[in-house]
Amino acid sequence: MIKLSAKITPEMVEPLEDFFCEALSPWSIVHPRPEDEVTLHGYFEGEAEGREAWQELQKSFADLPSDPVCETVRDEDWMESYKHHLRPWSYGRLQWIPEWERDTFEVPQDSAAVYLDSGLAFGTGSHETTRLCAQALVEYADEKGSDGSVVDAGCGSGILALSAVKLGFSDVHAFDNDPEAVRVTVENAEANDEADRMSIAESGIEDGMADRQCDLLLANIQANILSIYADELIGGVRPSGWLALSGILAHEADQVAEKFQAAASNIWNEKLNPVIRRDGEWSLVLFKRS
Repeated sequence: MIKLSAKITPEMVEPLEDFFCEALSPWSIVHPRPEDEVTLHGYFEGEAEGREAWQELQKSFADLPSDPVCETVRDEDWMESYKHHLRPWSYGRLQWIPEWERDTFEVPQDSAAVYLDSGLAFGTGSHETTRLCAQALVEYADEKGSDGSVVDAGCGSGILALSAVKLGFSDVHAFDNDPEAVRVTVENAEANDEADRMSIAESGIEDGMADRQCDLLLANIQANILSIYADELIGGVRPSGWLALSGILAHEADQVAEKFQAAASNIWNEKLNPVIRRDGEWSLVLFKRS
């Protein structure tokens, strides 16, 4: 295992985080305290793979240093380092637990437990946008029960879909246009013994939502992509259903809300008032149909 690393400017943090979001990615940004330097890390099986990935990243971020530091790390050192960044997380009766704590973490009675793998490319749910969607999922289940259907659009590692299954939903569908995301979602479901309780497909939003409606639609995707497919996402929500949109930077939330309000007015002939929630620099836009 090799690690590529380089110092980056604080101004690059937000654009890079927006780019990575909750995508399956070997990259991580380390910024312990405001006064500390910011470092971009990437972990790869070999140096050639790492250098190629760095060059690919430079196509989107030309200000990245041209020659990152390359060093060999032991697998056990990488794993132990990664564990420091992932802790158990809960909201209501939903519990997200690192796999290595499966035998030691005491799950509260009547809670829904999802066990998360430790690989950097897995998608751990540590991003604020994923947690905002998970909160909406739990609130829907508490308010309306788990008889409805759930779609996880742009599922990444499938954590939201798997959480819906654990909360008792029997009609759960996840899709992503990235074949690696689909593979990991299947792997995630199998690791939690839930692969037969959810459907998983490789698809973009247009095909994924074609002829499909659900009661709760979770879309944790970048704001510009959400806006492009506003009609498809709006049209995919049944009457009395909820639409939870995330992957949205806080300063983008009002613009996204307006775009989807217009689509709702056109498609549903309904005027909806979105609920906007923020977690740090990220936000969620939630619509509830009457």
